Amino acid sequence: MGDLLLAYQSLIAFVGINGLLALSVYATLCCGQLSLANAGFMAIGAYTGALITLKAPGVPFIAVLAASTLAPAIVAVPLGLPVLRLRGVFLAIATVGFGEVVRLFFVNWDYTNGALGLVAIPQRTHLWSIALALALALYLLGRLRGSRTGTALEAIREDETAARTMGIYTTGHKLAMLVLGAGLAGLAGAL
Repeated sequence: MGDLLLAYQSLIAFVGINGLLALSVYATLCCGQLSLANAGFMAIGAYTGALITLKAPGVPFIAVLAASTLAPAIVAVPLGLPVLRLRGVFLAIATVGFGEVVRLFFVNWDYTNGALGLVAIPQRTHLWSIALALALALYLLGRLRGSRTGTALEAIREDETAARTMGIYTTGHKLAMLVLGAGLAGLAGAL
């Protein structure tokens, strides 16, 4: 069993990381918004984690993960305010554009070694940390689903105009879910 785990360790890690990324997409989908910016948020989290690990090697891994989760969540707030007014295909196109802007930013930034990327990043991620992050994200989203906020998100997903008429603050809920999805994507990028 140990040899099997050693042979497929990277595959299991990538499945867990991609599961975390899928949950970040689900966070925005649960309120009826198709945001495709999660790849850009994941890149922000990955570069944040890698730069902190390379430039400040004494920083604890949990602090690196926290910073990598917080950075894309902060970026999601000014992005979400104008973009979440869009619906359907227009929202998807705008968020794909954001992902492209993030890619071009990191490719053209000399601090990240441009198109060559960062090299010799020490690996601090273990399978248990990926499994723990995935379990915590599943727990958080599961608890959210059965809550009053989860009911409001379902109402927004079904009919946003009716939900707004019933007194649900739709912009705040959609922005909160975009920020949550961005944070999860950043965590996946850091891992």
